[in-house]
Amino acid sequence: MAQFEKEALDVERAVSDVAIETKEIEDSIAHFEERDLQMEKEWQQLIQLKNLIFIDQLTLLVNKSGAPKAGETIREEVIDVKTE
Repeated sequence: MAQFEKEALDVERAVSDVAIETKEIEDSIAHFEERDLQMEKEWQQLIQLKNLIFIDQLTLLVNKSGAPKAGETIREEVIDVKTE
């Protein structure tokens, strides 16, 4: 009977170890998902900042060159700036 009890205890410990490892993996996944969400928010903020910088550059360009003349578009002026 001692052998049976030892084997039962070994199985119980193995199941407990698996449960602990499963919990650790679940915690790691949850942490990863939180970090992924944070990185996505930061990425969106960077895109917004990039767009604001572009708008500022465009505003400076328009103010520097004056209002576009009839037939001109701001797009043409932006293309000129990008090629410089």
